[in-house]
Amino acid sequence: MTPSIWDALNTEGDYAPIFKFTNPGDTITGRIVERPRTIPLNAYGTREPKIGPDGKPVYQLLVVLATEHHADQDHDGRWRVYVDKPLMKKAVAGALREAQAADLTVGGTLTVTHTGMVDTRGGGTAKDFTATYTATDPEHVGVGELGEYVEAPPWDQSPHVPEIGTRTA
Repeated sequence: MTPSIWDALNTEGDYAPIFKFTNPGDTITGRIVERPRTIPLNAYGTREPKIGPDGKPVYQLLVVLATEHHADQDHDGRWRVYVDKPLMKKAVAGALREAQAADLTVGGTLTVTHTGMVDTRGGGTAKDFTATYTATDPEHVGVGELGEYVEAPPWDQSPHVPEIGTRTA
């Protein structure tokens, strides 16, 4: 899928710091402020794309959240969350099923928590996660700078501009 011009114009989150789930109990809750997007996952310790057993690139999901948590006095509360680990992907997918939502959308609220370590089949350990998701109110189509709902400007309903949360080919 080739990104559309709207994908490029609507992307602002590259300056947000990454939320890292370092310790069990680390949790983040926030309103999704950019359309979540998939990006290639790099192989561990390299800048090369990770290739799965099927020979295809492995992808991760990037979600930008507006939160009440600030890294410092100059931080606006936005955080990048990379949904990249298998158990995190499973938790977010479960949260979507629980919410009966087809997709993560701008305006929805996502919570991800690192719950601890679990044993893997290979004899190692992996981080385990839980997640919850609350879909956006369909009456509101946009979010403000810090995640608050704002009314859509009239041009957002133009047939040339995709609605927030829709996919473009």
